[in-house]
Amino acid sequence: MKRFIGEVLQVQLLIGYHLQVNLKMTNDFYLLLTELNGSIKTIKLNLQKYIVGRNSSCDICIHANFISRFHCTLILQENAEGYCYTLWDGIPLRNASTGGTFLNGKKIDKPNQLKTGDIINFSKINDVPCLQFVVEEPINHEETLEVKFNETEA
Repeated sequence: MKRFIGEVLQVQLLIGYHLQVNLKMTNDFYLLLTELNGSIKTIKLNLQKYIVGRNSSCDICIHANFISRFHCTLILQENAEGYCYTLWDGIPLRNASTGGTFLNGKKIDKPNQLKTGDIINFSKINDVPCLQFVVEEPINHEETLEVKFNETEA
């Protein structure tokens, strides 16, 4: 099942009671969480913002002593190609994490747009737990739904 972000992008009422609705299909986003014991958990992303950390109030809670209470944040944003998640260290415009957030082995100091296959680590020396970002491309980028009315029905 695909998500419709922004829902209806265009509604046109055309002459002759012809209604056309264009819906833009978006990608499905996932995180693959590799836990300390080596197990892998799939997390489907469908919110605008996710806070990752060891605090029980986090959207994605990971229990490890080297992970900050509020370690990093993922925020859904619109760009020229559609929608993407950006990764922030800590809570945006507030506090950074204690040990840093690493994207593909490099410590981040500004927001980074995530691409499929990116690996998020929470420590320079610990490989797990970690998150892998996955984007599932839609089959069609646009879908058109047409509804026609007879003049007597309108």
